[in-house]
Amino acid sequence: QAGLRLPTYPSGNSGTIQTAFDDYIFRESEIYNRVQSGREWWGEYFGNQTRQDFSADLEGLLPNSPVKVTVASVAAAQVTTKFVVGVNGQTLGEQTMGTVTSYRYDSKGLRTQKTYDGQLSNATTRVTTSLNFDKAGQANAEGYLDFFGLQLQRSLRLYTQPTLFQSLASLTQDSVRYQIGQASAQMQLWDITNPQRPAAQSFRLSGTEALFGTSGRVLRRFVAFSETQLLTPISSQPISNQNLRAVATPNLLIITSPIWFKQAQRLATFRRQNDGLEVIVVTTNQVYNEFASGQADPTAIRDYAKFLNNRQPNTLKYLLLFGDATYDYKNNLKAFSPLEMTYFVPSYESRESGHPVLSFTSDDYFGFLKPTDGEWIEDFSGNHLLDIGVGRLPVKTTAEAETAVDKLIRYVAKRGRGKWRQKIAFVADDGDANLHQQDAENLSTQIASKTASYELQKVYVDAFPQIGTPIHAPEASKTIDRLIDEGVLIMNYTGHGGISIWADEQIVTLQNILNWRNLDNLPLMITATCEFGRYDNPGEVSGAELAVLSPRGGAIAMLTTARPVYASTNFLLNEAFYESALERTSGDVPRLGDLMRMTKNKSFSGVFNRNFTLLGDPSLRLNYPDYDVEITTQDTLKAGGKARISGQVKLGKVLVNDFNGVASISVYDKENQLMTLGIEDAKMPYKQFKSKIFEGKVSVKNGLFVVDFVVPKNIDTKLGNGLIQVYAIKADTSADAMGGTKQVWVGGTALSSPDTKPPVVQLYLNDQNFVEGSQIDDSPLLIAQLTDDSGINLLQPVSLTLNDTLTLLVNDYFTANQDSYQSGRINYLLKKLPAGDYVLRLKVADIYNNWSEGTLGFKVGKESAIVKSVIAYPNPFVEQATLQVELVNEGEDVEVTTTIFDVSGNLIRSETQTIYNSDAILTTMTWNAATQHRQPVPAGVYVYRIVMKSLTRQQTQTVGGKLIKPK
Repeated sequence: QAGLRLPTYPSGNSGTIQTAFDDYIFRESEIYNRVQSGREWWGEYFGNQTRQDFSADLEGLLPNSPVKVTVASVAAAQVTTKFVVGVNGQTLGEQTMGTVTSYRYDSKGLRTQKTYDGQLSNATTRVTTSLNFDKAGQANAEGYLDFFGLQLQRSLRLYTQPTLFQSLASLTQDSVRYQIGQASAQMQLWDITNPQRPAAQSFRLSGTEALFGTSGRVLRRFVAFSETQLLTPISSQPISNQNLRAVATPNLLIITSPIWFKQAQRLATFRRQNDGLEVIVVTTNQVYNEFASGQADPTAIRDYAKFLNNRQPNTLKYLLLFGDATYDYKNNLKAFSPLEMTYFVPSYESRESGHPVLSFTSDDYFGFLKPTDGEWIEDFSGNHLLDIGVGRLPVKTTAEAETAVDKLIRYVAKRGRGKWRQKIAFVADDGDANLHQQDAENLSTQIASKTASYELQKVYVDAFPQIGTPIHAPEASKTIDRLIDEGVLIMNYTGHGGISIWADEQIVTLQNILNWRNLDNLPLMITATCEFGRYDNPGEVSGAELAVLSPRGGAIAMLTTARPVYASTNFLLNEAFYESALERTSGDVPRLGDLMRMTKNKSFSGVFNRNFTLLGDPSLRLNYPDYDVEITTQDTLKAGGKARISGQVKLGKVLVNDFNGVASISVYDKENQLMTLGIEDAKMPYKQFKSKIFEGKVSVKNGLFVVDFVVPKNIDTKLGNGLIQVYAIKADTSADAMGGTKQVWVGGTALSSPDTKPPVVQLYLNDQNFVEGSQIDDSPLLIAQLTDDSGINLLQPVSLTLNDTLTLLVNDYFTANQDSYQSGRINYLLKKLPAGDYVLRLKVADIYNNWSEGTLGFKVGKESAIVKSVIAYPNPFVEQATLQVELVNEGEDVEVTTTIFDVSGNLIRSETQTIYNSDAILTTMTWNAATQHRQPVPAGVYVYRIVMKSLTRQQTQTVGGKLIKPK
């Protein structure tokens, strides 16, 4: 098919002759973005320099002709300031500016726009626009120029550059003629009123003047030029053939920067194989080329998603943006090279750009796919509902991309199963009349009213002592660290915060996140606090970004805020989340993208919640247990009485009769009525099940289990509802289950024969071969074997004391042995003990309050071993040898360098790797002597050296040995 050809318009012969045209000067510098948010940038700054002049040179300006000036300016002051506007020394008028407060979350400037009329009184080729900022006595008042535009008249002739012209006078005439001076036969004249359909315009040449006529009442635009003025287009780069429209609509669409494509593909392969999802991966460049004519336009991403959704409705469910973003998506600050800008996957930046709360970034924009959605008005009436779930992995480096995918794959591994999957932690700030703590309490009540299956942990800042200046709550911080270490399915924070901290008491900081080692029990973290998840400022790493991308642990995903937020709308979003998060839909639990979509659609309030962002994979399904546990009890649990609890593993209402494994059972007395300390505001009451009656394990056979135990004598004998919670796991760890019930009566006293024999306490460190008084590493594992005919009383303090100075309660670390309530075990890690001699005491009571104490002496040396042993196999070897080390402490962060030398000391091979949260046995090198070198290495003896540095303890150990390659 032939391409378009340039048509020719005939010339008219009537109408007033125009010898001048309306031209424009426009200046808009994009220099400042005061809140690092939004698409509007301000220009020149008026601080100490309160007057600035802006000059432009134009030929052919008509003397004594009218000039029209439009100025948009911005001021930030607590008094009424003004800008005085002038042109060529003539004052045209002034702009009175509005005021703002100095409040942190108020607007950082108010914008005013006004148009002024004047006259160019003298013949000139230079136009100078002046602005003078009157601070009205406030020395720290600030002003900015947003833009100014001048409309003025010039003589119509062919200039040294192509002449673009139009005449406003033509709007009042039925027809009009134009006379162009300094014309020649080589001049070309085009009508470019529709720039996509230009046309040649006929004209009549008389000497050096060209005359043509056209219709009026429409503002027509023309360009006059000669061939010598044409510019040469430059092709910046070749473009490969592509056809995104030919791709079948997937369930998951991943859009990535080209540089992260390999890792995005790795994730896509995993989702196809593990989740059965249809997935496609495309690059931002491909989307721009096909949906934005090659321009880096965020709307191209939305247009492509909408195209896929239109073609096959209800198939596309999730959009993953694989890459970081920047609020400076036009690179106004020139902080990045053009290549580096391609590393970003853009986000939507709001029109509002001066208010720190009302300005926002949002990935929701890419999920508005209905035909009626159109432009996003960004107000209550213009709000849209999400049609798909959108998430982002804010990776900035190849290492971060690898880490993000590694964590997502590891999250669903069998090794990650455990009781942590039924725990939800609520963390809340104090102050503000207990608003945040009460919100957290209301959320926990919301969950408890729906299900008893989840163990609800509560960390309310006002429930912990606060010390120092500035004030800190170290015990609250330690409790959060412990919960992260032990694992929770969800951790929910409500309260004040910032990019890198939770609460003024700094209960979570970047350093806390760096120290987390929880790769096998990563939580979803919800942070209803100000800008903890700001992901579009490459100059600063937010806490949420660090948590998601940390190779040591952190979070599997963050539902977090990218800007300051209000507590009231935070609660609406939190509440909407838990309405959907814990319920199965058509037998399946929702994926994160589903939760994000449902949560946003139920809780939007204007633009306030639009900056809540999912930093994570929207196609991820949280590690909810696979099955449910139905629990039954026969009788009331009475003090001193024998209790029996039975249960079934079910899928819906059907018994899972091939479930064989172990169930962990927790039984609680009635809910405790607790009170915060009232440090900043009044004391606040809250509830929590803390009085544990029994913790043990029982075998599950064919989906059924039964457990017996004796109820402690010192329960609250008043009759009321207790709590039973069960977590079960198959023997091959292929599936798990959980359940809970409050339909258990606790109270009263049973008739029983008293037990006067105290528990037997046996203490060890690391293993049962430990010898009293031996030297041990600085972080030993305490193993306490406890036996008693009646069972251990968890309602009494189980106290661990070191050297009669430090006492810790370790009740939560006791578990009865499988199928026996009469014996159990405590495993407690003693971390980073200083060198010296220690005496450890453990004090426990049985259910009849008979007390017993065990003691153990040991020494901690100045430096302890990192490596327990080295394994080299096969040795001798023919082609390939593998080097492994067994570590003293599993879970350490280590940096290991492995080198191989020949007997003459020549370096053969060297590898260095950093491993976080290490396994007990590490492979440090696999040496293929036949293929990893240009030629096979000769037979002989080779020396290997392994330098193991513990990043956790800041210690180094070197081990080595020999490898033999026979002839």
